[in-house]
Amino acid sequence: MIQTAAVIGAGRAGSSLVASLVRTSCRVEFVVDPAPVNLELDCPVYKELHAVSQAVDLLLICVPDRDIPGVLVELARHPVLRHSTVMHLSGASNLSPYKSLEKHSFNGIGMLHPLYSFSQQATALPDELLYGVNGDETGISVARELCEILRGRAIVVKEESGALYHALAVIMSNFPQALATLTAELTGGVTPDPGDRLLLREGLQDLLLQSVTGQSVAEPGAELTGPARRGDMNTMRVHLQELRGRDKNLMDLYLRFSQIVLHLYEEEIPASLFAECRQLLEKYENR
Repeated sequence: MIQTAAVIGAGRAGSSLVASLVRTSCRVEFVVDPAPVNLELDCPVYKELHAVSQAVDLLLICVPDRDIPGVLVELARHPVLRHSTVMHLSGASNLSPYKSLEKHSFNGIGMLHPLYSFSQQATALPDELLYGVNGDETGISVARELCEILRGRAIVVKEESGALYHALAVIMSNFPQALATLTAELTGGVTPDPGDRLLLREGLQDLLLQSVTGQSVAEPGAELTGPARRGDMNTMRVHLQELRGRDKNLMDLYLRFSQIVLHLYEEEIPASLFAECRQLLEKYENR
């Protein structure tokens, strides 16, 4: 049973986990971070691991992926902390950082990755959040228990599939924000008024949210529409012509996603329309 925990690394993810844990039955004993922590805490904050002397049930490593192996080595040598259950937050790394250790006496090892887009301000994680987890037998058991404590849900990510799992998370989390940034830069080409440009940006972001929240989990593309889905070659052509003269990155994105949608729904688009669209997209791809 997890009664005490500690967080190593108080960045976006670490701070949010602390904010989540302090409202549960699991007591946060300490936080380790060399930088000042932007949280109001009732526990000690250490700049270095060697300054820690109290034991905890669970250690959550919330540092950048490249720093995880070094932290694990330091923990494996720590006289007290080396007997805790240790869990890092790198979905892409999965269990690979533990393989570099020659010897450890951790009471379970694991990975716990929240499917969540962390903001700069630390906020408690929402209920029903999905966590990807893995570990040895003890690690998986502790990870599931922690998810219950955080009022979340857990799936076990196969060890060899960590990179795929994380790539899917990045596509859904990071790329829509990058796309919103690219589209915002072109709003000046639609309307010259600064206030109207702001309204257009807000409207486009609302449109993105509508399209995501309105989709079926069981059938993600059931509500998909648009020119590629309809086999509307004329509309795609004018879009591509306009984007080519304004932003090649957006044109390339439009082209690639149109190709994907077109081939996903090939059987539902009349053959003549499908051939016209494919020819148009191949023409732009070869330019």
